[in-house]
Amino acid sequence: MQRKRGPMRLAAVIGASTLFAAPLALAAGSAHADTAPGLTVSQTVGLDPQGQQVIVHGTGFTPGQGFYVAQTAEPQSADSYPSSYGNPQWLRGGADEDGGFEVAITLAGQYTPRGADPVDCIAQQCYLAVFNDHTDINNRAQDVWVPISFSVPGGVSADQEIVAEVAGGPLTLSVAGDTVVLTGSAVSGAGLNQRASGELNTATVSDLRGTGAGWNLVGQVSDFAGATGSIAASNLGWTPSAAVVDDGLGVPGRVAPGAVVLPGQGLGSARTLAGSPAGSSAGTFTAGAGLELGVPADVAPGSYAATLTLTLS
Repeated sequence: MQRKRGPMRLAAVIGASTLFAAPLALAAGSAHADTAPGLTVSQTVGLDPQGQQVIVHGTGFTPGQGFYVAQTAEPQSADSYPSSYGNPQWLRGGADEDGGFEVAITLAGQYTPRGADPVDCIAQQCYLAVFNDHTDINNRAQDVWVPISFSVPGGVSADQEIVAEVAGGPLTLSVAGDTVVLTGSAVSGAGLNQRASGELNTATVSDLRGTGAGWNLVGQVSDFAGATGSIAASNLGWTPSAAVVDDGLGVPGRVAPGAVVLPGQGLGSARTLAGSPAGSSAGTFTAGAGLELGVPADVAPGSYAATLTLTLS
């Protein structure tokens, strides 16, 4: 199948485990004031909502100061301990002399605070929290909160088959403009070979056939005609370029520019501007070229024009 673009006019004007640290520093004078409390928790996500034991290892805590390790839905506060918590472990003796501790705690998808309704930790964000016990409960220096989450209990699933009919599309060619003006030459009749140059208007190829059959885009120009003479088509050369337009859907196709054609060996016969091989031609592509017209020394001054035709097949 061939697609032909209408004539293009050329004009030449010749011329691992998770570590969490507390955001609050210990009070001055504490045995470990230079070390912020931190926790390593053996597991924090995908916990069993029916209850799962985790191991909590702490560092940088105040030796001898009792604290709770518990589950809560209340975010950490710089002003207060959590009023609602459950499944607590009370370490009344506090951390060891090095500021460390290790404790096992069972976390569940639901906990019941003392004297309150159950709290659902599947429906809302919950935390494993460490905070001072009643002997210094208003001191926030040892607060550390670790976000936790639970796996969703078993539900049901249903499948749907999605069917789409895909119609074959066309192989198309479009060009961004129909005139190119070559510049840079002013023929003076002084006996010098001169050059005029310009840029081919960008050509866009879309291959929506779905066959991956490949395509080739060629160009050919007529002789340049002027009021007082002509310039042979073979004097127009080009330097092709090509690119893939990646729409993010599927694997992009491949495209290659044609060979450089020098003035004197030029576009009097069909020359490849760009091509895409079979198996990789689906998609949208752009092609262009730098144009150069060699002007023989015996060409009279004036305006010369030719028609360049692009053919897609």
